[in-house]
Amino acid sequence: MRIYVTEEHIRAGVKRSGDKCPISLAISEVIGMKVLVGKYHWNTASISEIKTQTNPPEVTEAIVEYDSTGIMKPFDFEIEWEEI
Repeated sequence: MRIYVTEEHIRAGVKRSGDKCPISLAISEVIGMKVLVGKYHWNTASISEIKTQTNPPEVTEAIVEYDSTGIMKPFDFEIEWEEI
């Protein structure tokens, strides 16, 4: 599944916030669930299951840059997603 981090996500994002960073907002919008994004992984949880995925390298790079400078350019990346 392709995730597109847009200018809108970036403007609404909050630095160092796992559930309000631009990447979290973009993933949540696509899968319809709140997610927590860290430097190396992102997580979502349902009542019966927690799902963790490793971030692609470009996502980790974008997080490090955004958290240190507040700057991020729109980009896209691929995740594997199956409904929980």
